[in-house]
Amino acid sequence: MSEEVVKAQIEQIRFLMRQVEKLKKEKAVLEAALTRQTIEAGKSFHELRNQFDQLAQDLYELIVYWTKRLKRGVTYDEIIRYYRIKHPNTNYQAETITRRVREIAERGWLHSPIRGTFIPVPKEEKQ
Repeated sequence: MSEEVVKAQIEQIRFLMRQVEKLKKEKAVLEAALTRQTIEAGKSFHELRNQFDQLAQDLYELIVYWTKRLKRGVTYDEIIRYYRIKHPNTNYQAETITRRVREIAERGWLHSPIRGTFIPVPKEEKQ
């Protein structure tokens, strides 16, 4: 075998290994999102009103909605994009939105099966 063929095969193997890792991550997100516990998660916002400020409430509501709609977790980029579509007149920076999402997750209302991807915590697991 020539050296060029070997290099091409090495590149192809590396590409396929990256694809396998990507698919494993996607599979984990889909498995987490497809459990009925996760899809049915969500809490009345009347119950949350005392614990969250308005931005956090809006973000939590958005994450619950899009998790149910997409049947998978949502990423920071998706959360930012969907929030800006739903609330075009607000001017929160991306850092503010991501910080607030992290705060919601730290309070135990969101789970991150993969770094940067969030799903609501099932009702029976919430603190």
